[in-house]
Amino acid sequence: MRKDKDDLEETAIALLILLSSTLARAGDVQKCEDVLRAMHDHYATSWYANLIFTQKSTTYNADATTKVRNLARGAGVAGQAAH
Repeated sequence: MRKDKDDLEETAIALLILLSSTLARAGDVQKCEDVLRAMHDHYATSWYANLIFTQKSTTYNADATTKVRNLARGAGVAGQAAH
């Protein structure tokens, strides 16, 4: 479980660094769409056409049982082939 927490912390730190460097160059950011647009413009030659977010969720019950769920959400750009 500690490894999952470490992985999550490392991912969060990497995203914060990416977003902060992107925001510093993005100028006047008002909405989340502005952040995505700035990131796209900055990484236009290597931007992904598809995105999949996965999350492992563990529920710890009072009777010591657990329930593990793996959630996945995806998004893609219409008309573009997956890489």
